[in-house]
Amino acid sequence: MSTSQAISPAQGRSRRLIGISTQPAVISAFILGLSLTLGAASSQAANPTSSVTTVVKDSVLASDGVTVVPLLVQSDSPLSGGGQTYSGGQLSPDYLFTVPAGRKIFVDLRNSAGGTGAPFATAYVPGYFYTYCANNSLPTPTSLTGVGGPNSSTQCPMAIRFDSGGVAYFLRMNVFKHATDNVLIACTHVTGDQADPNSPCNGWKIVPTGADGRNLALLTKKVTVNKVTTETELGNYYTSFRIELTKP
Repeated sequence: MSTSQAISPAQGRSRRLIGISTQPAVISAFILGLSLTLGAASSQAANPTSSVTTVVKDSVLASDGVTVVPLLVQSDSPLSGGGQTYSGGQLSPDYLFTVPAGRKIFVDLRNSAGGTGAPFATAYVPGYFYTYCANNSLPTPTSLTGVGGPNSSTQCPMAIRFDSGGVAYFLRMNVFKHATDNVLIACTHVTGDQADPNSPCNGWKIVPTGADGRNLALLTKKVTVNKVTTETELGNYYTSFRIELTKP
């Protein structure tokens, strides 16, 4: 025999106004979803995305104090009429840059440190740069948007990806994971008073931390077969670069 339960007018209005089930499991799921949404919004607010201009230099500067000339990662200036400046690039809280369509970077893989299996000696290839400064697995995660004040700097992992023959290759620089070298990211220009240590940074450089101006990097390749992706280590190579970022 079924029984009915009277619902007061106030209870009925409450259920209609809320518009969700009063079952505990449903309420918990609703609260969890709301919390995740608010958390994501808070994270985005704390780390706003900034567009930056990327300059991939073809040689070091005298102020760098190193003698590796030319650099082993360069722009495509011979192909683009001398241009080393690329549009695009995002900073939030790490640096991410995809070489625009129609442009490339020059990669030199002739400086092996025991590595084998490089896809070429030198080539102009599509490329990507991205840092891991804010990764929570690091001992001290750092948001690059927080690197402010003249001459302030941080060291963290970075990867250079390039594509060749339909295969994605990576030069992985990560002292924590691969026993290779991190990169140095330093503030080169600030807005406002250039002597004020609290002035926000709007210009950065990314350079190797190796003593001779080169970084030790692990070369890997990723291949996907039947929806299964594997990454194979090809050994260590030396690389060098100077990347300059400017926030408009």
